[in-house]
Amino acid sequence: MWTDPVDTCRAMLAEGRVTEAEGVARQALDEAHRRFGASHANVVLGCLALGEVLVAEKRASEALLPLHRAAKALAHEGGLSRRRAAEVYDLIGFAHELLGDLRAAERAFREGLEIREQELGADHPDCARSLEAMARLYGDGRFEDDTAESLLLRARAILEGAGPAYADRTAGLLHDLGALYLRDRRLDEARVVFERALALRITSEGAEGPDVAAAVRDLATLFSERGDLGTAESLCMQALALVDRRLGPDAPQAVDLVLDLADVQRRLGRRREALALYRRAVSLRRDLNGPDDVDAAELEAWIGTWPA
Repeated sequence: MWTDPVDTCRAMLAEGRVTEAEGVARQALDEAHRRFGASHANVVLGCLALGEVLVAEKRASEALLPLHRAAKALAHEGGLSRRRAAEVYDLIGFAHELLGDLRAAERAFREGLEIREQELGADHPDCARSLEAMARLYGDGRFEDDTAESLLLRARAILEGAGPAYADRTAGLLHDLGALYLRDRRLDEARVVFERALALRITSEGAEGPDVAAAVRDLATLFSERGDLGTAESLCMQALALVDRRLGPDAPQAVDLVLDLADVQRRLGRRREALALYRRAVSLRRDLNGPDDVDAAELEAWIGTWPA
């Protein structure tokens, strides 16, 4: 019995079983060709599954051929098939983004947005996906004009209007918007959206939910940029404690938080505490990536330049 490989491959990708997912996608595509012929809908699904896996593997050039084939077939259909074409255009956009062709990526994301607006309405939450993707491109800095803020604000209005079920996605979008404000030194606006994102995370996940530490870190970065090092230190310690309790002191998520806290301690003039934290970061990187980790070596060499 032939089964849709798209959901199967997505589940495998979510579990990190990338190589296995590629094998499933290729097998499904070959079987669909053999059993149904080159133009059958199952072949299109096989192309979509394979393209999605190849994008996940960052093999963008290889992904574009099956994705364009799937998009061409699905876009001429109606209803669910056409809405699925929007997903394919998202993947085509991601592939072009990986290749550095931002204009081609933008065209693909806009194509997906147009399909969603026509099929679902301009205020449907799925439209926010296309808007967020385009905002990421415009926030890249390589476009001459910067429309990222307007895209993110439109996506925010859509998701907030969709209700509590979209709290997690809204919080993620607010992170992007706050990062944009932080980059542009609009610190008061960044604080408002970072605090809103943290409140949404706590409401939807609980006080120690999986994404709360990252939201606290955003606020710590903001206060560090403002020069309020006392508040930044407190927030860094809060975020690190959350990760320690939830995932353990050796979790990969701890590395950046340890470095953030070390930087704050250094700026506060607490040399001993900062050194201990930088050395912890070196040890964590080597435990995670092996003894030859380049970042760990560079950090250790920098520590070695500090005066005795």
